[in-house]
Amino acid sequence: MTLCTARTLGVMALFLLAVGCVERGYEQIRGNTMGTYFAVVHDGCAIDKNAVSRRLVELNNSLSTYQADSLISTFNQSDAGLELALNADLLVPLEAARHVFSASHGAFDPTVGPLVDLWGFGPTGVRQGPTDEEVAQVQNWIGFEKIDFDRRRLIKSVSGLQLDLSAIAKGYAVDQLSAMATAEGCSNYMIDIGGEIVVRGVNAAGQAWRVGIEKPDPQDSGSVQLVLTLSDKAVATSGDYRNFRMIEGQRVDHVMDPRSGKPATNNVVSATVIDQSAMFADAWATAAMVLGVEAALALAETEGFALLLMSREASDSGVRIHYNEAMTAFARNLDSS
Repeated sequence: MTLCTARTLGVMALFLLAVGCVERGYEQIRGNTMGTYFAVVHDGCAIDKNAVSRRLVELNNSLSTYQADSLISTFNQSDAGLELALNADLLVPLEAARHVFSASHGAFDPTVGPLVDLWGFGPTGVRQGPTDEEVAQVQNWIGFEKIDFDRRRLIKSVSGLQLDLSAIAKGYAVDQLSAMATAEGCSNYMIDIGGEIVVRGVNAAGQAWRVGIEKPDPQDSGSVQLVLTLSDKAVATSGDYRNFRMIEGQRVDHVMDPRSGKPATNNVVSATVIDQSAMFADAWATAAMVLGVEAALALAETEGFALLLMSREASDSGVRIHYNEAMTAFARNLDSS
């Protein structure tokens, strides 16, 4: 019997399809974490399900905004002046976030949460767009430069500031499980948390892993735009074509530009990044959605990751595909027309 892992993954803005099949001889560990699912597909090596679950609990204890007693929730619920002792599971994503924030000139910003809420993509929603005055007020709480931390402590300087590492935490967790699998002697595996994926070695057929990118069309859910073939890499995709709302007759997407305080307006509907680290692939894909085609491709060249973007000029127009040279090693028949 062959068990296929083909599925549509619609968690937040992440849309990756694992299109390879898990054949006899490969095993799976599955469960839930970080508000989504996780899956470890491996060649029968010694990785233990209980150890995986314990590690994910540890990660949630530091990074989960859904968990009231996590380190990050403690920071968010506190007033200015808090000095929070850091552990590695919060420090490493913070350091990565600082790099991506700087390299993207603020397009990636883990403090953007209050702005997302203001535009109606939080738990309460809104019926109309915010005023310029409301945006200006919330902008006082936005800005990763307001986060003060070193290797031992995290300091809160602004009471209204909120930290949300959801655009990097799942990737970090994937990297952590990958390190665990490698330490246990695993050579061939795929680890997937909510669409953030690391693959090593080969699949059960002895071939490179195949990961599909979904068509950016909510009316054609589950269809694959193109397939990536890769090994010993991480891949992440962000998209905006499922999470939007109508405000005063206009479509407003959930991807916020923290620099302007408004939704990004650059026609990019999907961004896929291939990198060595799932944590960085996760963050770069989010930054690319904000930056737009030209700036995102320039960033990819500077930072050395493979990037593929899909854009659409209008809701009823076709998708255009844009990519850098590094992406051509992983996908055939790319067409930017």
